[in-house]
Amino acid sequence: MNVLAIDTATARCSVALCTGSGNGQRMQDSSGRHSSLILGMIRELLCNREMTLGDLDLVAVDVGPGSFTGLRVGVGIAQGLAYAAGLPVVGIGSLAALSGAYPQQTVIPALDARMNQVYWGVYRAGECIVQPHVDDPCRLESELASLSLPDTPMGIGNGWTAYPDSMPVELAGRPLEIRGEHLPEALQIARLAASVGPAERVSPLGLEVAYVRNRVAEVMSGGAGTPES
Repeated sequence: MNVLAIDTATARCSVALCTGSGNGQRMQDSSGRHSSLILGMIRELLCNREMTLGDLDLVAVDVGPGSFTGLRVGVGIAQGLAYAAGLPVVGIGSLAALSGAYPQQTVIPALDARMNQVYWGVYRAGECIVQPHVDDPCRLESELASLSLPDTPMGIGNGWTAYPDSMPVELAGRPLEIRGEHLPEALQIARLAASVGPAERVSPLGLEVAYVRNRVAEVMSGGAGTPES
């Protein structure tokens, strides 16, 4: 299966191409320039493999949570490319993509949600144990204490390093291993998308974004507030 994947959920944008003959990825810290970089990165990947959109079987994209503006860019590009080529799309969550870096462990992916909050969830062996939601960092310790986990989870993602004085450092008396350098990557999204069944593939217009934060939903529907950047 040939899968093109896009990730624009954070300040780092990336695209990946997974094919039967190998994988390729391009990424760049974009500082809000996702829209000016992504299409060029996609063209480069396809040209290097002497492929076109017509050679693809699937387009995958990070649907969040993450940067409101970044998600709109990535999802819009994925929808446009898939619609033009008559391809199905798969939306993969940013926290699920993070957890894919350690598929055999229990992990707590957390991303900086700004406004002194983090997006977080819990995953074990590819299964979502706690659905993504947004919280104040100081609440995670009590939230995690209520869970019954068979091992000491690993904390991954920039949410752990963005609020080092508020995020927990241990769970049930056991120190947490923190790997805050991790961000979602398109290659993980492509791999996860390739493994989903046909029922999880949708038409481009059926793609939904997982903003998670209610405030964003209020802004989109015309309510007061300022969306995250």
